[in-house]
Amino acid sequence: MTQFEVMKVKTIGSTVMLVSGIDDPRTRQEQLTGVVDAAIMIRASVFPYANVDGLTYRIGIHSGPCFGAVIGGNGAIFDLFGDTVNTASRMCSTAAVDSIQVSTVANGLILPRLREFVDPLPAVHMKGKGVMEVFGIRADADADSLLVS
Repeated sequence: MTQFEVMKVKTIGSTVMLVSGIDDPRTRQEQLTGVVDAAIMIRASVFPYANVDGLTYRIGIHSGPCFGAVIGGNGAIFDLFGDTVNTASRMCSTAAVDSIQVSTVANGLILPRLREFVDPLPAVHMKGKGVMEVFGIRADADADSLLVS
């Protein structure tokens, strides 16, 4: 994921948390673009195997501040906390199977080159958040045509 300047923070069961912007001088829009490009690449990697192996994915994207800490004693790990992390998690858990769902905040940061591939979705009730507007990145947004050279 280094080509997108995205870092894996942790894996919980079948869920992987990726982050961009930790100690990063790029703008939030540039950071979010890396996350969206990584999500599209993940989709392109999983989709060919979906019918054969029954693989599915759900990707949720949000943008905002969070804080990190090293927790634990002997097996210390780094983790991220805050409302941004919770909202991204809710974006993932409420996404339709085999889809990429983004928050209103994230949608506002999406670059013009991706804008044509983003559609509004029906509002979703999210635990602890209430009803939220969400957007989806359509399947015709493929990795080959969107990668920044």
